[in-house]
Amino acid sequence: MLSAINELNRLIKLAKKKEVAKETKKTGVKKTKKVEQTVSHYQLGGVKGSRAVAFESIVRILRTTLDGSKPVKMALIGIKGIGYNLSVAICRTVDIDENKILKELSEEDIKKIEDVVENADKHMPAWMLNRQKDYETGETTHIFGPQMTIKLRDDISRLRKIRAYRGIRHELGLPTRGQRTKNSFRKHSVVGVAKKK
Repeated sequence: MLSAINELNRLIKLAKKKEVAKETKKTGVKKTKKVEQTVSHYQLGGVKGSRAVAFESIVRILRTTLDGSKPVKMALIGIKGIGYNLSVAICRTVDIDENKILKELSEEDIKKIEDVVENADKHMPAWMLNRQKDYETGETTHIFGPQMTIKLRDDISRLRKIRAYRGIRHELGLPTRGQRTKNSFRKHSVVGVAKKK
């Protein structure tokens, strides 16, 4: 087993050193290009490769996969509905060092973070929450993850149904906040001026 691993390591080193010579058409000078060969965890026969290390640093918070090698305040941004300011506020509410690496947190700390995000209306000021004075309930809450996508879709469909200006602009795929459209937002297939042949 050990000899097979040593042989594999030797082959990897040879592959990294291997250079491919390529002659260009114009100059005739040979260009050299290094060939990199990636080796997975499975090819090394149980020895941890670059991919295996990446799998160790995955943390699940609120049904979202986050990169555990980042600081807590940067990793929490990966959850839809949580921005930088809110992630820092969450860390300070839970009394966790915001620059601590995410994978170093205990299960207890992760549960605290989940509790603060799920009950953000109790822990955070109202101006920090993203669902203020909800149309149906009138409550101020914070939504995140797939729930946020569903609410946004429902809001847009309601605006389209009542034929509000914003709803019509959403239908047409145009900006809804009063921007000028002469130069910007020209992504549709509009026929321009054709040159004479």
